[in-house]
Amino acid sequence: MSIADDVWRRKSDEELEAAGGAIHEYTEEGRKAILAEISRRSLDVVVSKEGTEVEERGDIEGVESADPDRGEQWSQPTRSTSLSRVSVVDINMPFWSMVIFMVKWAIASIPAFIVLFVILVVVGATVAAAFGGVLAALVGLSR
Repeated sequence: MSIADDVWRRKSDEELEAAGGAIHEYTEEGRKAILAEISRRSLDVVVSKEGTEVEERGDIEGVESADPDRGEQWSQPTRSTSLSRVSVVDINMPFWSMVIFMVKWAIASIPAFIVLFVILVVVGATVAAAFGGVLAALVGLSR
């Protein structure tokens, strides 16, 4: 195990994520150590390569699980890091599966509507309590 591997093994996940975002700033040995540690921990990290952001998953091709304590070595990462755009144009889903999905979606939205209703009632009551007399005077409903 190299010094760089040992250094990056002791870093936190957040530090690895930050390093992945600026990986082009590290030496080749540092890049290999960072990518190997990301792969070892199976982290979902966005790795930046000279201004291009690419999402790297923990299963980087060419980096296999190894135990440095037993003398095993990491192989060099070989995944291509190019940006790809994806456009979904159709979802092929059976009719009844879609119906069940939409019913579950509608049921799941009920608590959100209840929370919104409570918030609106509280805000409405607050506004009515604070400005009730002013609004009544403006409308001409004073007694």
